[in-house]
Amino acid sequence: PFNDVRVRQAFSCDINREEAVVGACDGNAVPLDAMMLKDVDCYPADFKSAYGYDPERAKELLAEAGYDESNPLKVEFTCMDDSRMIPIAEVVAEQLRLVGVEATIERYERAAWLNKVRTEHDYLLALMNTAAQYNDADYLYGLYHSQYVGGRNWGDVNDPELDALLESGRSETDKAQRDEIYRKVVERMDEMQY
Repeated sequence: PFNDVRVRQAFSCDINREEAVVGACDGNAVPLDAMMLKDVDCYPADFKSAYGYDPERAKELLAEAGYDESNPLKVEFTCMDDSRMIPIAEVVAEQLRLVGVEATIERYERAAWLNKVRTEHDYLLALMNTAAQYNDADYLYGLYHSQYVGGRNWGDVNDPELDALLESGRSETDKAQRDEIYRKVVERMDEMQY
């Protein structure tokens, strides 16, 4: 189902990140609009996701993709059996249920989860931290460039437009131009909901 961008967009619209952070993480996390922490160099400070919390829009997008009450989307939510991850998975699964998605949480001990998700890439939906965690947006290159499909690109993203932007950002030395390139990276990732 996640080959359809509308499904990915619907999931983004359905997830109330603030609720997940406050309810499941006891406020010990920060909701993000992009796959970068806000203090990463080149983060577009004024960026807001076009697919923020909007459950009604999520239902519309799922319906456009062919999922509704008579044909509900069913997904296995692959989660590490960890006291930090399970509460988040439970909040997200409940939010998905409210728009008609049947998300079953499948718990795996750490080594099995790492093998299933990061080695075999054998999952539909998984909870993981893949935002750029370093002070340079180039970190996204290894997570989303198609060169790393089957490796660190755990979502197996293969998007020539995103690849070209990541390559440009990696080689650009002018700060203003680099900022603009990474704005486009963030916008493309938001549009496609990677």
